[in-house]
Amino acid sequence: MRAKPLAAASAVAVFTVTVLAASSASAHRIGLSRGSYRLAGDRLEATLVFAGAEIGSEAAARRVIAALVVQRGSQRCAATRVSRRALERDGVAVDAHFHCSAQSAGARLSLRFDFLDQLAAGHRHLATLVAGKARRELVAYKTARSLALAAGATSDGSGAKRTRSAGAFFFIGIEHILLGFDHLAFLFALIIVGGRLRALAGYITAFTVAHSVTLAVSVLGILTPSPSIIEPAIALTIAYVGVANLLSLRRGDTSEKRDRRWMLAFAFGLIHGFGFAGALGEIGLPASSTVSALLLFNLGVEAGQLAVLSLLLPMVMIARRRETLAAHGRQVASASVAALGLFWFFTRVA
Repeated sequence: MRAKPLAAASAVAVFTVTVLAASSASAHRIGLSRGSYRLAGDRLEATLVFAGAEIGSEAAARRVIAALVVQRGSQRCAATRVSRRALERDGVAVDAHFHCSAQSAGARLSLRFDFLDQLAAGHRHLATLVAGKARRELVAYKTARSLALAAGATSDGSGAKRTRSAGAFFFIGIEHILLGFDHLAFLFALIIVGGRLRALAGYITAFTVAHSVTLAVSVLGILTPSPSIIEPAIALTIAYVGVANLLSLRRGDTSEKRDRRWMLAFAFGLIHGFGFAGALGEIGLPASSTVSALLLFNLGVEAGQLAVLSLLLPMVMIARRRETLAAHGRQVASASVAALGLFWFFTRVA
């Protein structure tokens, strides 16, 4: 009878590893771009920033600009001088000028971001439109893709309206952790062997504090390690914890000894924080609300993390009460996590 729980645990572990391995080896794309649009006379200057993987060529850049509809009144403004340039940290900027008819000066200015149809489902575009003293901000989706300034709003700021884009970063943070399979694998590896419940809370707190520190340090430009170093390093932290679990189980470590793993969670959390930051670093945060956007993104990450742990922890605690699962299931799960970490490592350095 004991073989059945072990076989079930093995099947679940193999299925989980297969699904995660089939996912992107670099799990930090968040489907986000940024656009700065400034009206100067009869010309609109546009700079759009994307992750490099999304705009891989000049042709792709031109397709994006062709699908950016700029109008003054009823007349569409013509795009000229389209160019693509590489940025630091794997970002890409697309620059363009739009010339509007002189006869339309003072008319309603509108932008429609139809290029969202060319990007992955769920992609968001953080747009900032500035015309004189007037300023508008918008988080554009496929179903809400238009931004406009009313006639007369460009000269003295009358009619100007500002929509805060920082709030969207809370939901972006939630999405990022839920799709950040490597971060979730690391947390899972920490808690499956674990110690007492209070110690598990300590692991999670240490990991949270650590990645919050390096997330802020990196996004604010104080220290920005290359993703080519951080991404493989994150994979190694997962493999390390998986192997450490196996050794701990083999030695028969007590719960008291495992309780001290909060230091490991903190040290490796510093590395994971740079991974979180890399997702934002490609496109940057809104200049007008950098601190609030960073805080909300981090809070979103924590909310998503707590949601996942609220599902995982009860299952882990129940499994511990079953002798066979406690003895063999943790070995299978730890070995699977170690293998997954190594797979991600070799994929990311290839």
